[in-house]
Amino acid sequence: MSIELSDDLEEYARQKVASGAYADTDALLQAALREKMIAEQVNAEELEALRAEIDIGWQQAERGEFADFDPDRINRELDREFGV
Repeated sequence: MSIELSDDLEEYARQKVASGAYADTDALLQAALREKMIAEQVNAEELEALRAEIDIGWQQAERGEFADFDPDRINRELDREFGV
């Protein structure tokens, strides 16, 4: 595989290898791609959890289990909790 990097990324890679942080640019790119894969997996899991919570909220609302929106009450609660 052959890739082209912008000048700034190429310089960054050279600096990291020169510092001893990585054995070579292949190791650096492998680590970067591994981190990207992990981040995408975490994001997908967080998104799925959020969708599940939203679904629960919709089900509760459909059953009439909700409170009226009162921004003043919310602000008072935040003031009490965070001392703002």
